[in-house]
Amino acid sequence: MGEYKKINIKVFIFFVFIAVITTTIAACNYTKVRADTTSGDPADLANALATAPRGLDISDPTFRLGEFYMNNYPGLNVNAAKVIDRNQSAGDKTGILRVTNDFNQLGAIWSNIDEANYIDVSRDQTMSMWLYFGRPVNSAQPKEVGDGMAFVLQNDDRKLGAISMFNEDPAYGETLGVWGADFDNENANNMTSDLIKTSIQKSYAIEFDTFANNLVSFGAINGKGVSFDAGKTSQHIGMNYPDLESTYLRQIVDIIVDQKHYFSMNHKNEEATITTGGSFDNMNLTDAQWHHMTVKFTHDTHTLSFDYDDKNLDGTYKAPVKAASTVLDMNHFQLGDSNKLRWGFTGSTGQFMENNLIVFESIPSFVSGDTSASIKNVTKNYTISAGDHVDVGDDLDFTYNLNYESGAKEWSDILASMNLPSEVTFHSGSVIYNDDAGNVEEIPLSEYTNNNVQHQLLQNLSDTNKKATIVLHTTVNSVDRQTEVGESWAKFASDNFIINDKAPNFVIDVDSLNISTNPSGTVNYGSLDQVPETIPVTGEIWYSKVSTINPNTIKVKSSFNGGSEVTTSATGSIGATAPFSLSIDRSKVHVGQNTLTLYGQDNTGKRTKEVTIIFNVGGGLSFGNVSPGVFFKDVNMGYKGEIVTRKPGWQIEVIDGRSTQKGWTLQAKASSLVDEKTSGQLIGEVVHRDDNGVIAPLLDWTNIYSHKKSTDSVETFDVANAWTQNNGVLLQLNGKNMAGVYSGEVEWNLVDSIQNE
Repeated sequence: MGEYKKINIKVFIFFVFIAVITTTIAACNYTKVRADTTSGDPADLANALATAPRGLDISDPTFRLGEFYMNNYPGLNVNAAKVIDRNQSAGDKTGILRVTNDFNQLGAIWSNIDEANYIDVSRDQTMSMWLYFGRPVNSAQPKEVGDGMAFVLQNDDRKLGAISMFNEDPAYGETLGVWGADFDNENANNMTSDLIKTSIQKSYAIEFDTFANNLVSFGAINGKGVSFDAGKTSQHIGMNYPDLESTYLRQIVDIIVDQKHYFSMNHKNEEATITTGGSFDNMNLTDAQWHHMTVKFTHDTHTLSFDYDDKNLDGTYKAPVKAASTVLDMNHFQLGDSNKLRWGFTGSTGQFMENNLIVFESIPSFVSGDTSASIKNVTKNYTISAGDHVDVGDDLDFTYNLNYESGAKEWSDILASMNLPSEVTFHSGSVIYNDDAGNVEEIPLSEYTNNNVQHQLLQNLSDTNKKATIVLHTTVNSVDRQTEVGESWAKFASDNFIINDKAPNFVIDVDSLNISTNPSGTVNYGSLDQVPETIPVTGEIWYSKVSTINPNTIKVKSSFNGGSEVTTSATGSIGATAPFSLSIDRSKVHVGQNTLTLYGQDNTGKRTKEVTIIFNVGGGLSFGNVSPGVFFKDVNMGYKGEIVTRKPGWQIEVIDGRSTQKGWTLQAKASSLVDEKTSGQLIGEVVHRDDNGVIAPLLDWTNIYSHKKSTDSVETFDVANAWTQNNGVLLQLNGKNMAGVYSGEVEWNLVDSIQNE
């Protein structure tokens, strides 16, 4: 026997007879207040508060608001600056310095040298902050804003009272609270030497000027300071000494008899250099966005530098939009034996206004510290540099070193927020203090959500506990192609110091050890006789990121038809690829599908992907496609002896992969057909009629077709296609039947021989 199939038969008989066969297979001189949302531009102020980044708590004695008064109101401090809350959350101590928020205001805040807040000129110092310059109240008049803010270093004898003055009153408008007051335009005896006396003395300033004071005509010069920016038409940054004559240029406007003068300003001292951004003109400062600034003082060269717009609001660093540096003349500050230089911000408005706001992020007197971030490939024991390659499954340790250098405060209540790439899985972490293996706290898996680990350090960093090392243990996830993984950012924040860092980018390799074979895919042989004595299989193995490979380090592991694994060594000399060859003996091959699986592996355990090669060998005898549902034509009633022919759709395939002259016979047997509802039996039977018209009932196994091959190739033969309309399997009725649905079974049997042989 060859192969056997069983099918169900259904016959539907209504008034029209139908036969169917179917097969189935804390406080200083101010306290924090809530924002005043009734004056100036309250909608813009609300936007600033809603988008403000986290910053330092400045409601303690380390900062003091400026102290300056009007002649007519000697006891009334007219400083408009206030410290307001970012929001009303009890746990958020961020203080926002509101320098100005309305028309005709002057504001200032200064570091409190008596509380150890100063620039120590004997040491390198870094400070950072966020600046907000508001927006035009009338969007149709974008230039109607002003006047801006200035970052100021000063050793003015007035200390907290340092401010631009004119006739013993604070000077608003274009002075920004730090420059000289150009308010006397008609006095012919008013010289540059007089102007500089109205500025903050012994000072240096970086201005962020949001209103171009560029009026120079006789009629426009009005004693209110309108000409410092002559030649400029837009918002800009400038930096210079407010109390040096070289900062200003006296200009004469002569109208025949009368004569006026004004002062224009040199916006950059000779030692200042713009390092990024080209010109500092044509800027858009009043865009209702927060802008980050980092200021550094390098003590050995006396260099003051700043980077503007060097961080995104989410804390990630970026290339600064503007940057500049200058070598300061330290003698200008007249510090004497002191190393303490006061610093702070001033700002002003005039006929136009804006919300000038500052959030402090790091202050050297609070905490001076730094961080570093790195990734170690633990599996391969190396520290990852930017752009290095790793493999799927490698264990990576993300390490963050927090170092306390100095400060008047401890670096306390540090919240570490560390983003991890989505391409790694976090397992656990720990914090080690001062490299003491006995001083460790664990970071549980519960602190990891959405690719971010947030951990509150349990210990403060200080002069006696200077270092915390955070280690996050991860494993590289599977990827389906080589994947570039970007930098991952971390933020370490407290109420007295905030700093960001980043771990380097890297690349995940897929199948970094590669393999190719010849042959590949599927190979077909018509019969065993066509299979060679040995089937040769050759191939090459190479690295995707290394240009050479040593064949002595490469093994090929193979298995044929699920048998034991065989190891084959690669051959050849060091080169771009490592060749290999193996063979399959024909004695191990059988008729049908044969499977060879193989992969390469180097001496470190790195593997290629597994390759599968299929060898199909003809020689078997089997059924192919057999129609799951076949039908006879409809019959209107029925009569004795009536032959009912088939409807289209019959298919009975036989697949013969044996050699030529081999034959087979198809047999069939059918059951009686029974009404599914009444269980009544059909009056008739399934029969076979041959080419000579001889009809044979299929009550028992009956030969219905035979065939002999004439080729060694695999042959697929459809028996139904060999029948005509009036021969083959048919239905013979022996009388009339009741309406109903009749069903039964037909069984097929494939015999590995030809009848009568």
